[in-house]
Amino acid sequence: MNDTRYVAFIDILGFKNIVNNFNDPKALGAQLLINFNSALAVAINEKSTSIDISQNKFPKVQSKEISFYQFSDSIILYSNDNKIHSLEKMVRTLNIFMAKSLLKGFPLRGALVKDSLFSNPPIIVGKSIIRAVKLESAQEWSGIVIDSSCFDNSEEKELLQFLLTKKLVCETDVPIKGKDRNEIEFQKHIVINWPQFIGMYISSFTEVEQCFTKYSGKPDKNALSKIKFTIDFLKNNLGTKRLPPFVYSATIIDNFTSNFKENIEFELYHDE
Repeated sequence: MNDTRYVAFIDILGFKNIVNNFNDPKALGAQLLINFNSALAVAINEKSTSIDISQNKFPKVQSKEISFYQFSDSIILYSNDNKIHSLEKMVRTLNIFMAKSLLKGFPLRGALVKDSLFSNPPIIVGKSIIRAVKLESAQEWSGIVIDSSCFDNSEEKELLQFLLTKKLVCETDVPIKGKDRNEIEFQKHIVINWPQFIGMYISSFTEVEQCFTKYSGKPDKNALSKIKFTIDFLKNNLGTKRLPPFVYSATIIDNFTSNFKENIEFELYHDE
């Protein structure tokens, strides 16, 4: 069996501050279940569903192309094969996930690579994860870099041209941490073009800046640097594509507040 997969490693930025700012870990857990596990599952499955936290009923990934696993602030998405359709679906999913998460106050940073992977959850291991983690942690912004390994054969290169035309990816100067912590280098990379899905949902760039600090609080110097580079990228690539049309409701039952129930609806993208 070919163990080569398309693998994305993603982190939530400012997660330590987010945890410290939530008085109740259950409340943070509910937000993550709704905004990550459930939202991502719906995006991957491409159909509506419902969740009930009190019953531990959450949507499962039913895609033939992509699976995912989350631990704390780290999310791993991986294709079930190395077919070109799986790469295209991964790119579309990452666009939706990145845009939706930022709007909800959880900015992400990640990397997508192609390499070996063994997956039998909870055991997930391979060179792909090591490479993706290294590329993710080197970036000084909120964004997702696609490694050149994902486009190294003729079929993948043809897909790249299609994705560039559809503006699902773009080439840009990515801020990379230098050897000196205060030093920033810029490297050309193909990246997920999530700003194409933000324009319909914001009234100003200040609103996006506020999304960075919604849960993490007042940013420090390092966070301000990441926000600046992210906003610069947003300004240069802002688009008007919508998030998916399918809607799902999440029923949150809080046993500590007299079984209070709250219905939350999410709008997601449709490809025009």
